Amino acid sequence: MKDNNSYIQKSLFITTTFLISIFLLISINTYCQPEDDLLKLPDDSIKVRKLYDIAYGIEIENPDSAIRLYEMGTKISKQINYPIGLGRGLQYKGIVLSDQGRYDAAIEYYQKSIVVFKTIPYEIGVAATYINIGNIHQFKAEYTKSIENYLTGIKLFEQLNDTTRLIRAYNNIGGIFSDVEQFDKSLQYYQISLELSYLINDSINMGYCYYDIGVVELKKNELQLASGNLNKALVSAKSNKDLYLLSLIHLSLSDIDTRNNNHRNALQKSKLSLGYANKLGNPEVTSTILARVGYDYKNLSQLDSAYYYLNKSIEIAKKNQALEVLLFAYKWMAELQELKKNYKSAIEWQRQYKILQDSASGQRQMRIISGLDIQYETEKKDLELSEKTLTIERNKALLSKRYYFIIALSGALISAFVFLFLYRQSQRQKRIITEKNAAVQKEKLKQLKKEKQVIALKSMMEGQENERSRMAKDLHDGLGGLLSSVKLHFNNTRTENKNLQQSADFNKALELLDTTSSEARKIAHNLMPEALKKFGLIDALRDFCNNISSSAILNIDFQSYNMDKRLTDAKEIMIYRIVQELVNNIVKHAKASEAIVQLMCNDERLYLTVEDNGTGFDPEKIKMNSAGMSNIRSRVDFLNGSLEIDSSPGKGTTVNIIFQFI
Repeated sequence: MKDNNSYIQKSLFITTTFLISIFLLISINTYCQPEDDLLKLPDDSIKVRKLYDIAYGIEIENPDSAIRLYEMGTKISKQINYPIGLGRGLQYKGIVLSDQGRYDAAIEYYQKSIVVFKTIPYEIGVAATYINIGNIHQFKAEYTKSIENYLTGIKLFEQLNDTTRLIRAYNNIGGIFSDVEQFDKSLQYYQISLELSYLINDSINMGYCYYDIGVVELKKNELQLASGNLNKALVSAKSNKDLYLLSLIHLSLSDIDTRNNNHRNALQKSKLSLGYANKLGNPEVTSTILARVGYDYKNLSQLDSAYYYLNKSIEIAKKNQALEVLLFAYKWMAELQELKKNYKSAIEWQRQYKILQDSASGQRQMRIISGLDIQYETEKKDLELSEKTLTIERNKALLSKRYYFIIALSGALISAFVFLFLYRQSQRQKRIITEKNAAVQKEKLKQLKKEKQVIALKSMMEGQENERSRMAKDLHDGLGGLLSSVKLHFNNTRTENKNLQQSADFNKALELLDTTSSEARKIAHNLMPEALKKFGLIDALRDFCNNISSSAILNIDFQSYNMDKRLTDAKEIMIYRIVQELVNNIVKHAKASEAIVQLMCNDERLYLTVEDNGTGFDPEKIKMNSAGMSNIRSRVDFLNGSLEIDSSPGKGTTVNIIFQFI
């Protein structure tokens, strides 16, 4: 299924980048006014925007008419001096040309739009256009140029603090490295996208990042890792009701089952994928999944069903010129006909597959070779021109002795200038080195101070935990045992003295004694939970959350992912105290009915999220310097973590903590 995954990834890439282009540069409103009526409107910015709206609506069905409308809009924009309309019209025309495969023309219009956007200035438009140019170079397998344009766009998005679009741009670069099978580099960029998604709590992009990572791991045949990340993507896709992502995930999970020889499970998942694709109405995705269903039926020896789905896939793929779908559909159809002993038909399907495979490989190689040839020829011409220029200058110098003096004088001046320049550079370099050394010393002192603070904090917290443990033991063994003895004595006294059995005061005292014993046990448990020592952090937190939920004060949903490996005792205690303090704050202040406590381990980081649906607060107006929050921040700092609080009045509170020590 390598070809299948490659096609799906490219389909996802094209869909995502197309949405980026449109989302960045236009806010689409549904507009159904007939074109003839629109042409009667006065030439102004409103007319330009409406022309673009109509063109956008017909881009897929009638791209040539869409281009004509964009050209009308750019013409009017020039006449009325409406630069944003001019730049957008050029940009949109480039998008349609790119969709038609007219890549060189598309780049020409993209570059024209960049010139216009820079004069406004319109930085988002400039950044988006560089990303679009990068997309085209990726389609043409010109990966170096593609990455150059992506990085230019990314730099602008970073200056604009546009994290959402940065996520998508990094995903595009990850797709390039995946295409050229540099999987580690691909995972590096997908991981950056994933971390940025967590920073802005973007669950949609989290899903796509986990999917992309899973697909790369599938290409590396790391099936267990791929399954884990695809299932994480599945959680996001279900939460966001993303039919497109759901179809892709189930298709990849089907591939994993096939590689594990679980063909019946593979068929179930590919049929689920087909159901989502049918709701989307995307013919290329549908044809891909139809081929996969046929392939799964073939593996189960249900040959008639396999033929039906493969044939249906080929029909749709031919209609939409989906060559990559046809490539693996032809291959599977040849295998199917061989199983049915239709050898003549099998040979014909194999022949068509071979022709298409050679064509696809040849086209890609020709693009790469042509690009290298053009680069070589350009460099050769530049070298020839430089040599001719040098020869002419030498001949001129020989015509008159006066030039020797000029050359000598010029050389002396240049030497003096170079000497002065180098001297100033040397002085500047010395100053920079001195400043750097001072900065390094300052940083060392700062680090030393921080290390001392950490040591002091560690000693203090260890002392606190030791004292908690001692107090818990004293309460449980000392006071708890004493209270049990008192209760036993009270019961014996009541048994021997029947009058006391009817005494309300005596029974009330016995009831208060039971309450006191129960409270002592609770205090001892909170000071040092037995589950934390015996079973670890996850069981202790689950027990803590269940106890809170059972009290009807607050319903807590506890979630943990990839937390099979235990941490050190000190770290588990610290994290337990952090959660305990955060939940206590919710109970005391938030007036919440629901809360979520989530722990997740990913690569070398541990993510802790505590969220509630309470009243929330304005972090700018309320200083979080209470004893509870101070304890939380101290423990987070001690574990070398970072803490982020997202809250606003009436919208609840989310606390995200990331630890680097896993």
